Amino acid sequence: MFIKVFYSLLDATYVFQVADKLSSQSYTEQQFDKQVPGVLDSLATLKDLDTSVRFSCYIIRLSPSVRCLWNLYHEISCLPNLLENCVDEFVGVYCKFISRRRARKPDLLQPWFWSQVPKNLMERLAGPFCEVLTEQISSETNWPQERLDGLTAIALDARLQSKDQFSHFVLAIMTHKSEEMVSIIPVLLESKAFSTYWNTRISKEDKQMVCFNWLKVNCFRVGKKQKEQILDVVEACESLCSTQALKMDKVLCQDMDMEVERLVLKAKFESIMNAVKDSHNCTPAIQYRLRMLLRSAIKQQSGSGDHRSKYRKMVQLLGYDASKERKKELQKEKLDG
Repeated sequence: MFIKVFYSLLDATYVFQVADKLSSQSYTEQQFDKQVPGVLDSLATLKDLDTSVRFSCYIIRLSPSVRCLWNLYHEISCLPNLLENCVDEFVGVYCKFISRRRARKPDLLQPWFWSQVPKNLMERLAGPFCEVLTEQISSETNWPQERLDGLTAIALDARLQSKDQFSHFVLAIMTHKSEEMVSIIPVLLESKAFSTYWNTRISKEDKQMVCFNWLKVNCFRVGKKQKEQILDVVEACESLCSTQALKMDKVLCQDMDMEVERLVLKAKFESIMNAVKDSHNCTPAIQYRLRMLLRSAIKQQSGSGDHRSKYRKMVQLLGYDASKERKKELQKEKLDG
């Protein structure tokens, strides 16, 4: 590297000009990492701190990747006075690497963009990281489980929660249209650390928006029969209301119950009855909720059709068999006679 040889012999500005011409072609990661230790050892011998900082910042800007940037950071951290004066440069170069305006869009789920960020820089980089990751989430449609796991780990990282941009990031996940993405919601709401953030930093309106989106995504699954959609949305409501964050929020859970009723009552009456019939393997809470929805559907249908027939079906679905009860009464009469 030209700087290593001439840093102490020539004027710094001239060295930069020549180095720029020589380094018009980017270094590979391996080349850069190999050169850095020797150059920094040479710069450490400079008596003028300002000149040493100028050279160091120049080298930081030459980093070919974020991974190399952090390797360089750890090398410079052995020189505390130098590192202290180069922090802004590290922050600026990192922000350029994560920019979505780059020709090749960065994948911020790769570990070096957050989990491998030096601890001393996390406070300053948390905001920009959340902001750009929010943009990435909004633009991507393919979310395999491995990437969802990485995204979940980031969302549960308490070091990000103090930043304003974190709320936008979380809401981008929780109001996403894809079934795969919103599957993260129960995991987040079951976390004690995230529950605290949810209860103290998310507005009532945003909470309702998140929960209603969860219900819609689970209700309107493509390729499912209407009775299956009804079962899905009732189960989705029950699963979310039982999480750490929601189980004590009676008002929000009531709002969700009302939204479920609104969605379900749009379905055909027969589909609601069939959903009740098929709920024998569901939990008692879900079975009870389905029966209540069937009652509401009966009331809604009171203005049309054969009411007695519908009521008779509902009674049977609720576990009361009229014919069997009549037989029991006749047997009792015979015995009493």
